[in-house]
Amino acid sequence: MENDGRPLSWLERARRVRDGEGELANKPAEVSYVDLQDFVETLLRRAYDAVVLCTRGGMYLEVSDSFCTLTGYRREELLGQTSITLGLVDPNGVRRAVTSDVHSGIEGLYANTIVRKDGARRTVEFSHQFLDGGYTLVIIRDISRR
Repeated sequence: MENDGRPLSWLERARRVRDGEGELANKPAEVSYVDLQDFVETLLRRAYDAVVLCTRGGMYLEVSDSFCTLTGYRREELLGQTSITLGLVDPNGVRRAVTSDVHSGIEGLYANTIVRKDGARRTVEFSHQFLDGGYTLVIIRDISRR
């Protein structure tokens, strides 16, 4: 996936896929560290859905601004904690369902109720995907208004 000996950028890859080189769609583009850092920063700061990077055990390593808004906690209150230690979820309900699936290697989409820092309850839908290095990416959407 090169262009005159140079790796393809996101833009060049997208243009070439649009112009008929569909096999490039599933191949990663070469991006600079700065571009990748900007992408992750934008995802964490502006995503509508809440985004959480955590350990397989559920300890928060990074959280999006929308997760802070959803839970009512500041980032510094969340990092290093889990949803159970903070009381965001009922430990008996979500732990049983998700932990059994995690140990079975099952990724999935779940619904649950969270309790915000102020005590308000929100119904959320969340998915988790396993990443290399023992990390889990969790995407959470507030579905309380449904």
